[in-house]
This record gives sequence, C-alpha cells and structure tokens, in this order.
Amino acid sequence: MQTPRGPWRRAATVPAGLARLAALLVLGSATTLASGCSVVDGLGALGGPDEPPTSVADPDAITESDVDAIEALLDRRARTLRTGDRAGFLATLDPGAKRLRRSQLAYFDNLQRLPVDRLAFGLTRTVRPPADVRGDDRTLRPVVWEHVQLAGITDKPVSNEVGVTFVDRDGQWLVGAERALPGTRPWYGGRLEVARDDRVLVLTDQGADVGPEAVLDTARSALDDVAEVLGQPEDRSLLLDATTNGEAVPVAKGSAEEAAAISYDALSRTRLGERSRGVAVGVVKANPDDVDLLVDSDRTMRHELVHFLLDGYGRSLPLWVAEGIAEYVAYYPGLLATSVATTDDLRDELAARPVELTPQSRWGDQPSLDYLLAEACVEHLVQTYGLDRFYDLMDAFERADQPYGQGRVRAVLREVYGLVPDELARESFDLVESLYEG
Repeated sequence: MQTPRGPWRRAATVPAGLARLAALLVLGSATTLASGCSVVDGLGALGGPDEPPTSVADPDAITESDVDAIEALLDRRARTLRTGDRAGFLATLDPGAKRLRRSQLAYFDNLQRLPVDRLAFGLTRTVRPPADVRGDDRTLRPVVWEHVQLAGITDKPVSNEVGVTFVDRDGQWLVGAERALPGTRPWYGGRLEVARDDRVLVLTDQGADVGPEAVLDTARSALDDVAEVLGQPEDRSLLLDATTNGEAVPVAKGSAEEAAAISYDALSRTRLGERSRGVAVGVVKANPDDVDLLVDSDRTMRHELVHFLLDGYGRSLPLWVAEGIAEYVAYYPGLLATSVATTDDLRDELAARPVELTPQSRWGDQPSLDYLLAEACVEHLVQTYGLDRFYDLMDAFERADQPYGQGRVRAVLREVYGLVPDELARESFDLVESLYEG
C-alpha cells in the first residue's frame, strides 16, 4: 500500500547539539569573579553578551555592607519564593514600581505552581549596566544567578543569570527592575498553567487555546512510541515549555518558517556561575503559536523526542544523521519507499540539487528538501542494515569527536558500512525521486 506524502512543510528544528552550543557560548561570555574578592577590586567592568562594558561610576561608594545587604535581600527573596510568603516577597520590591510589582507577582505565582524543591541565588562581584529606575538613588546590577530545582523533573538545579537591578531607597536595597535574559526560565514572564506526570512537566500560557493536559497526553504517548522504535529506555525527565516566556523559537536558515519546536539541555552551574555542573534537564521548547500542531499531529513531537532520547550523542553527529533519524522515527512505520508525493513542490529543487550528503555549511538553505533527503539516508541505512548498525554509526561519530562529524564522514561510513558518501547520497536521491513515480 502506498502512503500519500506531502505537502512538504517540515518542522524546521534545531538539533540538541546546536542549541546547547549556543547556550554555552552565551553563558561562557559572562566572566564572574570569586565571591571572596573585595568589593572595590571585584566590582569592575564587565559587559553582557549584548551589552557594552561598563563600570561602577564611583566604586568607593559601593561598600561591603551594601553587598552584604543585597545578599541578605536575595536570601530573603529565595526564602519567600520557597515558602509561598507573598507579603514577604512583595517587601523585597521597590514599592513605587507598579509595573515591576505586576511582573514579579506573576513570577512568584508561577513558582508556586511548580514543584520547586530548591531555590537559591548567587551574587557575584561583577556588574552589568543597570536598568533605568525612577529617581536619583544609587543603583547596582551585579551578576546574579538563579538556581531552581524541580522535584522529580530536574536532576540538578536549572541555572540562569537574571537581570536584576537593585536600588538603594533610604538605606534599604530593594529590587528596582528586572530584565529577562536568554536562558531556560519559563517561570519568568507571563502566567503559567501546569500539567505533569512522573517524568514529564508541561508548561503553557495561562488561558492558551491548547492547555497543558492535552500537550502532556500527546507528549506521553509520543514518548512511549519513540522509545519503542529506538529501543531506548525512558529514563530521562522532560521539561516541555510551550509558553511565550523566554527566547523566541529560532527561524530556520533560508526559510520564512518558524520552528515548531527545538530541543536542548538546560544546564546547572555552580552558585556563582563559574562553571557547569552538567545537565539539569532535557527541554523541548515548543513554538506557542504551533502548539495545536503538536497535539493534532504528533510527528513534530516525535521528531523532538528523538533528539531528547538520543541526547547523549551531542553535537558529534552530522545534521543529516541527527535530523534524518528524527524524521525517520517521526513518520515510522510509514516509509518513503511505500509513499507517494501529493505535490510537486520539491521536484525541481531535487533535480537541481548536487547529488551529495548535505554539508553542514548548506544545511537549511532548502529546509524541506534537506530534511527529506536526510530521512531518505537514514531510511536506507536502517532498512538495509538494521537499527543496531545505525547505532554503530552514531557511536563512531561520537568517538571521532568532531563538531557535526566534519571531516570524518567518509572514514566513518567506510568503517561502519563499507560505503562512500556518494553511494549513500545516490541511494537517498533515488528514494526521494521514487515518491514521484507512484
């Protein structure tokens, strides 16, 4: 029986390795100084990833007692957030900043809906440019790290730098402003709705058209299916963020389409953010505008959950391997070999395309065709040689330890399959061309 295939609108996704690499580059640009430094020596010039370097206008005006007061304030905020002390939390805010108080209350309420097990802040002795705060009182924006552990979901606390500006009101340091920064912090921003089971936590916007329970049902079913096809244990917890909070979902290179979802690892860091402590939790970030697609058809969900379950391979896989296995499993048991195209959209693109495995530098120029050819490569390998041999392929790329397998494709294909890249590329092109012959 032949299965219709098309139209060729694929989820323009980013593999876990790419997203993790981007996150590490952002985090790595923030250099912090040891907590034990003196305040005058430590409060020096430092710019953020998208900010110019700055320095305290009058370093001698910032004393150790000021830093001690801000540390005490952060400890008090952490305690009120852990215990649900709403009045105590409000007392840490500049009372005249009404917009700030509204956003901070949403932050407070969101954390009360989550299974928070641990919450702490780390105050460093480095600074960034402070936000504008009303009045002429002293302001200070040291680099502050937030660490949130969710019971049963995160293996370690999720660590994020938070853009808090403090203001000195009549000798009392208070939170005067907060700017959202890149990271994994879906609890900061708009209000949430939450659903969870033993290993999956789903967050959606409050009042979203598709609520968290529907997303959770789809995610759980898809996760079971994907784990069975891959032969992988479901021993990792998942944070599925379908909110409008945090960073926007990226747009694929060369495409006007937004990604339906991306997958990556949220990291845990030491208290002052000096170094990584490893992965806190695997995250699927869904495009909040496309949540209905995740529920109506689980192919995009299955695609991202492949990245989630195969996360241990990191960024050592070529994109045609990482995305190909995700597409193969997303459509399985449907195969390209038993499908027919329902549109001619890609036929001309395919005819003009060089017969080669899509190189890293060109991935995303023709997103729909890139994903389709990657799926064809993996389908040919798995259907011809078996899934165990495909794991051997991924293991070989992991041992080679080159970003996206660059420079190692020919050697690895020869080692595992006795193939050369041109042979595999020809097989994948033939498989896609067969879609138009049914």
